[in-house]
Amino acid sequence: MADRQVFSGHSESVPDRIGRPLHCWLAGRGALVIECGERLLARGHRVGGMAGERGPAREWAERRGVPTADHTRGLGGPRPDYLFSIANPEVLTGAELALPGKLAINFHSSPLPRYAGVNQMPWALVNGEQEYGTTWHTMRERLDSGDILVQRTFPVAADETTLTLSIKCYDDGLAGFDELLAQLEQQRLRPRAQDLEQRSYYSRRRRLPAAGLVAAGQPAEEIERWCRAADMGPTDNAFGAPKILVGDSLAVLTKVTSRAASDEDRSGLVVPADPGTLALTTGGGDLVIHRVRGLDGVELSGAEWASALGIEAGRHLDLPGHDLARLAGECDTGFNRHESGWAAVLATVQPMSEHLPLGASTGSLPPDSHTATVRLPPAARPATRTREGRREWLTAAALGWAAYAAGFGGRQQTFWWSEPSVRAAVGPLDQLFATAVPVTLDTDDAEIESTGSAAVRQAAAQGTFLRDIAVRRAGVPPQAPRPTIVFALDTGPLGLRPAPRITVCLNVDEDRLHVMAPDSDTSFTVAAVLAAALTTRAQRVQSGGSRQEGLQ
Repeated sequence: MADRQVFSGHSESVPDRIGRPLHCWLAGRGALVIECGERLLARGHRVGGMAGERGPAREWAERRGVPTADHTRGLGGPRPDYLFSIANPEVLTGAELALPGKLAINFHSSPLPRYAGVNQMPWALVNGEQEYGTTWHTMRERLDSGDILVQRTFPVAADETTLTLSIKCYDDGLAGFDELLAQLEQQRLRPRAQDLEQRSYYSRRRRLPAAGLVAAGQPAEEIERWCRAADMGPTDNAFGAPKILVGDSLAVLTKVTSRAASDEDRSGLVVPADPGTLALTTGGGDLVIHRVRGLDGVELSGAEWASALGIEAGRHLDLPGHDLARLAGECDTGFNRHESGWAAVLATVQPMSEHLPLGASTGSLPPDSHTATVRLPPAARPATRTREGRREWLTAAALGWAAYAAGFGGRQQTFWWSEPSVRAAVGPLDQLFATAVPVTLDTDDAEIESTGSAAVRQAAAQGTFLRDIAVRRAGVPPQAPRPTIVFALDTGPLGLRPAPRITVCLNVDEDRLHVMAPDSDTSFTVAAVLAAALTTRAQRVQSGGSRQEGLQ
């Protein structure tokens, strides 16, 4: 591209000393590291190792006869001249950086020193950058801080998305790699130190502001930038997505545009729009909603979504205020470190077997749900004076249910757990964050009581996740975040999102479980199963055979 500039520094060049092929190792994943490897081989150089997770890059290396390993430190053979880290999610240690005889070199898809860290492309769009770029740089233990070897910049289009920006960075990265190789071959590198006073750094936990929740009066242009930043195509999106909350309906905005304001004095007013769209006034302009995606993964036009909610021109939408949006961002910061783990857990969620002898109702709990109670055995009552004791006995009920359900649907069983500390943290944001999380167990495990209790404690410690996770994260089925049976500690029957089919509660100062279901057949069947499980556990406690005896 003619308008792209190249900056390779201004220090003295290294004299040309040798003309032998370069011996290189690669570390990373994806198409860029593969193409760089092809270019090395095409120019007669040696690729002596490929480190990274199993996937296309490892497969390419194996086809080419290149030794592979999960980590750079696992590669053997002669030390390479150069180590190229390209789209590599693993942070290399100081020992690994010292493995090459000459340099460890990284590709970073930003114009360093700006946008060091991760999620650099979506952040550039959120911030409204008009120019962007890529950098090949030497590696130090401080991330993305090494000397610049080759840097290229280019303009950002007005309708740029993270997907289109990543394509530009791929093309620029290859062009920069060709230039870098020429310099290495001639031993004429011109490193340039970064001006670290200009550095901006984005950590993995720093995500889309306000957890993506659109607030009343938020500028339409800012919401549009959020939407373009979240447009990553089919790739995994751990950054976040903009969401609009109208009443009890939460939808992910997948395409919006902004236009001049129709009414500068009334934010949230639905105004006339082009066919297929919905438009409303926001701060400084109109937000035109072209497409949304429900939490079930179904995409609708703006007009279809508005029709489903009964939204018409002239109606005022009461969007969340800025204080609630700020709270959403704080809550997301507190929980998002575990999102990848939750995505993996949700990918393995097991549905409730249709062969279970329950009532015919299969939907969520209605307001007039049927309730059955299960009195705790006398051996349990002293322990339930503490939250930890209540957690252990409610866990016993959950494990008993899992063992029973395994007889109808296989050894892998999922129940859902709702922790009071999570519900308290989520507070009024239960439309945005799940208030129950899945626990999947192998019921054939001989140590199921121990492993099950550990799994519940781990789930409680990891908090929760944003309810749009199935829309953003690869491998999470749309139906996965919908709970079937929830075991809720220290709560009543309401306030669990998504609403489950069955809820089992154990509350403070109570000596019984409450089982709520859409019909009486289901509630009494579940209650009978739990009563039997608790009786069996109480007998073990009384005989001294349970590790929880000390809870009494």
